[in-house]
Amino acid sequence: MTLHRRHFLMSAGAVLLPAAVHAQSKPTIRIVVGFPAGGATDAIARVVADRLPGLLGQPVIIENKPGAGGRLAADLVLAAPADGLTFMVAPNATPTFQMLVFAHQVRWDILKDFTAVAGVASYPLGMGVALDTGATNAREFIEWVKKHPGKASFGTPGTGGQNHFLGVQLAKTAGIDLPVTPYKGSPPMVNDLLGGHVPSAISLMDGMMAHHRAGKIR
Repeated sequence: MTLHRRHFLMSAGAVLLPAAVHAQSKPTIRIVVGFPAGGATDAIARVVADRLPGLLGQPVIIENKPGAGGRLAADLVLAAPADGLTFMVAPNATPTFQMLVFAHQVRWDILKDFTAVAGVASYPLGMGVALDTGATNAREFIEWVKKHPGKASFGTPGTGGQNHFLGVQLAKTAGIDLPVTPYKGSPPMVNDLLGGHVPSAISLMDGMMAHHRAGKIR
């Protein structure tokens, strides 16, 4: 069987992209992740990568290409041969928001250049705030932002994703000035939140709950 377009595997968090498949060969499959190792998207990709060799009889490797909300990884997959050996696991924001918001920068058309393979996971997002804000809930954080113009911001693992848009929506709804501080993935963002270098961050709940339970963020 030969597939003539690259493929995209998604979850409410993640998507997978290959090129074309030759059932008779057993070369290495490459899964590209647009975020750093240690984040949720990377973890999902590694679960997939662990299962595929047993199902397909082919070796699978993970390649992290963080930056631009997954756009750099999608560019890498676009440049790969259409041979079914290169996939991408990414948040669904990569093929949707990126095309809508950064149309002048995106080099690909999600409908023409990639084919969705499957949804693989879904997960909730949440906002965490640094302890030095003194806020214990959303209302108190909004009041803190109003009292500290120029200091408030929210971290997000890249631009143009769900995290980014949720922060913008919060700022618009609350009538506050809350600039975005983009990071190359969740791990460095959460580290800065723990250190008080960014007052708030929007990330996956599972990436922040342990720190919340330990009393390190709210």
